[in-house]
Amino acid sequence: MEAVYNKVYDFSVHNGKIDWDKVKEAGVDFVMLRAGYGKNNIDERFYDNARECMRLGVPFGIYWFSYAYTEEMAEKEAEYALEAVRKYKLSCPVAYDLEYDTVKYAGTKGVTIGRVLATAMAAAFCSRVERAGYMAVNYSNQDYLKRMFGSELLSYPLWYARYNKTAGRDDMALWQYSSEGKVPGVGGKVDMNYAYRQLPNRDTGRMEAEGIELTEGVTEYSVKRDGGRYFLLDGRMTNFRVREFRCRDGSDAVKVDAGLVRILQFMRDYFGKPVSVNSAYRTEPYNRKVGGASMSKHLYGMAADIRIEGVAPVTAAAYAEGIGVKGIGLYGSFLHVDTREEKYFWAERSGNSVSTFGGSPVPGKVPEDGTVLKQGSRGDDVVWLQKRLNAKGMDLEADGRYGEKTREAVAAFQRTAGIKEDGIAGPVTIGCLSV
Repeated sequence: MEAVYNKVYDFSVHNGKIDWDKVKEAGVDFVMLRAGYGKNNIDERFYDNARECMRLGVPFGIYWFSYAYTEEMAEKEAEYALEAVRKYKLSCPVAYDLEYDTVKYAGTKGVTIGRVLATAMAAAFCSRVERAGYMAVNYSNQDYLKRMFGSELLSYPLWYARYNKTAGRDDMALWQYSSEGKVPGVGGKVDMNYAYRQLPNRDTGRMEAEGIELTEGVTEYSVKRDGGRYFLLDGRMTNFRVREFRCRDGSDAVKVDAGLVRILQFMRDYFGKPVSVNSAYRTEPYNRKVGGASMSKHLYGMAADIRIEGVAPVTAAAYAEGIGVKGIGLYGSFLHVDTREEKYFWAERSGNSVSTFGGSPVPGKVPEDGTVLKQGSRGDDVVWLQKRLNAKGMDLEADGRYGEKTREAVAAFQRTAGIKEDGIAGPVTIGCLSV
């Protein structure tokens, strides 16, 4: 695997004051600067280093050292990182850096970071960065790739730390191959890197990936060759890359049905929220490993298990039914959709087939996942609630005010629906009203 850039360094306050003119004179392709760490602690040298990079035209990216111990904290760290570079035209990655000190710190808070939590936090950070339009990278060493990060994180470019003559793998975007380097203008030792991805357009400061036009039916792609490319539908760039549909066993070949991408893009456009693909194409061995059906549509690249940020699976199922999707499976935390030609709906909780999920989502904006409405609440979410209650036979003025009449109507609906009767419209009640 041949590097695109051979002079890539990463710096932080620990490198002291840098003579950037000497760095530039000696030759540099780009640098990764520590922007900060934890709860919005900006690296003491970051702004000086960034200013010098801008002055000399040295491309730079950033990394954020994590002290998160929840998904929410990791996503917040991404927002701190994005705010730190808001005024710059960033032409290099934004990296999530979870290391041994992160795990140690979490332990002082009574939290044990294992594979599930570490993977979720890295994904939360990277997802937030990608939504802002930047290339998100996960930094890891060999130990953590084995113990702490699930294979689903390979959908994000890898910044791989291994101090050796060879990396031992060929799927990384950056390889930090030494911490003992010497660079003119920098006192002490320097982290040395190779980079294997072309930088994005430096004029826009945003990633511009090459598109790949979808052809009707199922097509086989290569993750190594095509993984970073966005699908094009009728010449329009979608929100989905080839690598998002890969098999989680690390296989290079990936099959994708153009109709599946079309369904997901319709959902992305309608809800206006990111659609996360948990599982799409599966090889036969992997499908057996996860207990998939012997004739699963995943085997043919015709199915995807998805989550939509802030949208209940049942609401997404209703929309999918409304646009004519024939294969829909409703699960507790995600939705299965596929491109089969004959209708088959099912619900995991009952284990039985179902006839409908409601046909289409209800008019108006469905409240965000986790919303709780109660007496005293006001606004558009309450208007939505009142209209949905009226559709169930109530008689409320849709004035956006959660008063006693609305509370009584909610309680009455809860009685008929067989759910906890407390007059408060929480996620369960809102989910039942969504269909």
